[in-house]
Order: sequence, then C-alpha cells, then structure tokens
Amino acid sequence: MNDVNRCPIARSAAVLTVGLLAALLLACGGQAEVAPAGAADAGAGGGQNPCSAGPPSQSFTSGTFFAVWEIATPIDTQFQLFVAAAYDPATGEVVAQLTNADRNPELDCGFPCDPEVEVCSLALGECVEPTKRAQSEEDYGDFVPNAGVPTGYSVTLWGCVYEQAGSAALSGEPFDLEIQSPPVGILGVTMDGNFTNTAGVLRGSGPLAAADFLLGVTSNGPMTGTHFSRLVPPDEVPPGVPQPPAGPPPQ
Repeated sequence: MNDVNRCPIARSAAVLTVGLLAALLLACGGQAEVAPAGAADAGAGGGQNPCSAGPPSQSFTSGTFFAVWEIATPIDTQFQLFVAAAYDPATGEVVAQLTNADRNPELDCGFPCDPEVEVCSLALGECVEPTKRAQSEEDYGDFVPNAGVPTGYSVTLWGCVYEQAGSAALSGEPFDLEIQSPPVGILGVTMDGNFTNTAGVLRGSGPLAAADFLLGVTSNGPMTGTHFSRLVPPDEVPPGVPQPPAGPPPQ
C-alpha cells in the first residue's frame, strides 16, 4: 500500500485550495488512486426528484453561474466552479453541469506577473498565486473552466427549484465528485439552497454536505460547507463552459 493511503487529512486550522492538496499528498508519500466514486456524471440518487415540495419557481432561470464552495470539514478548503443550468419553469426541474474553475493565466494586470508562480487577478488588481482563493462569487472574471483530466472535472446535478417564502429553493439529488490530480473523491454530495434577485443579479447560497471526503483512498469522514453563487452576464461567460446533458437522469 502506498504511504499516502495511510495519511489522513489533519484536522487543523490550515487553509487549503484544491491545488494545494497535491502538496499534502506528496508530503504523505506520493500520489494515489481515488477510491471508486461511482459515475462522475450520474446522480447518486438514481432517479428523478419528484419536484413536489412546492410550485415551480418563476424567478429562477437558466444560465451560467459562478459558484464558490467553502468547505469547513473535514478540511478548510475552497472549490470554484462554473455551473451551467438548464431550468424548466413548467415543471421546476433543473439539470446543471458543475465544472472546475481555475484562475485564468492569460489575464493582463497592466504590469508583469511572474509566469512561473503568479497570475493576474483583475478583481484584486495584483499578481497572485494560481491557487489563491476567490474572495467571493463576484470574482468570476478571474476564472476559466477546466473540465479536462487530470486536474479538472465536470459533474451533473439533477434537482428541482420551487417557490419558498419569496425565494427560489433548490433541492438537488446527491452526486459524486472525483478529481484525478490531486486524487480527491467526494461521495454523496448534497447541495440545497435559496436564490433571490438582489440588485438585479440572481444569487444563491445554502448548505453543502457529503457522506465522505476521500484523499487518495483514505476516508476522512463527512464533508460540510456552504456554497455561494451568482448568475454571470451572458456576454461575460468564458468560452468552453460545458453544458448539461439533455433528458432525464440515468436510472
């Protein structure tokens, strides 16, 4: 067995991004395969959400969102994602493609950044490390989609959006997320939340949870966190954001 398989995540105050998890793995002895996480693009629930919690939302809309996942346990880290959502207001059903977002190395701050270790952040107006966290979902202009393995990923979420106390409430089917490098598997992710139109922008937030957070093949226990997102103006969506599949989820 590789040493990394015997090296669980330390429950400390250390703040990591997904990119920095690779360094933790190397410190534990090298790379490892992720334990099987099921089909990356299949809803783990195995069926459609009945969308019976309330009437379909008329304020939610299809489009591309930028999302920030703030993970609290078992490790303090952040995921950034582009989320392409296709919503049917007649039924309340939504299917969304969640894709890894990385800092854009092609941005120009108007002054040089060290291409070996830095990229430009237009949101901050300075050069930053490629693994630097997003300040918030407003930093979408600093990021581009990365769906390609080994460092990227793209998974599908099926769910429903319904009216609830003046907001659009999302209820999503569980899904699995797998990253090849660094080898991370998150099993049984559930993502619920509420979306409201604030200052002309559709924004959402809510709880994140998962049954298990795997680093290599080491179980580190359940995941908890919070997600924040906003709708990106269509003319500001970067090219290459994967779109969700058509049709019902796999049985």
